[in-house]
Amino acid sequence: QFLLSLSAMATPRSDAKWRRHIIRQLQHRDRHQKLHFEALILSYNQLLAKSDMVQLWRDKRDPHLPSAPSLFPEPENVTKLQIRHQEKVNKFYQENGELAQEVFELNKQRKRREMELQATQSRLSELEAKLAELEVERG
Repeated sequence: QFLLSLSAMATPRSDAKWRRHIIRQLQHRDRHQKLHFEALILSYNQLLAKSDMVQLWRDKRDPHLPSAPSLFPEPENVTKLQIRHQEKVNKFYQENGELAQEVFELNKQRKRREMELQATQSRLSELEAKLAELEVERG
């Protein structure tokens, strides 16, 4: 019954307001997430650029020089690093989505509790008014 009364109260204007509110929340979430991952993506791109430079350096070095132990990982290791970093980025996106869902659920719960509180306060006001009337009648 409660949901029916809420849907009966909904107007096109309130629907549009609700949609704008959701859009603003999504835009805010996108901006917030972008800030969190911008540094990570920049680091990842720098790592890719460095791996390209290492490969160029290996290709151009003099083959007659004795081979020294490499300070740089082999291309296979670079690929593994790239995969591992991509997995971490994917994990961050997944965790971020889970947190966004949790925020949504908590917000929904908060709104429900606010409505319950309003109903309780309204009932309390009615009872206080009735009590005042009874006290006046009593003397």
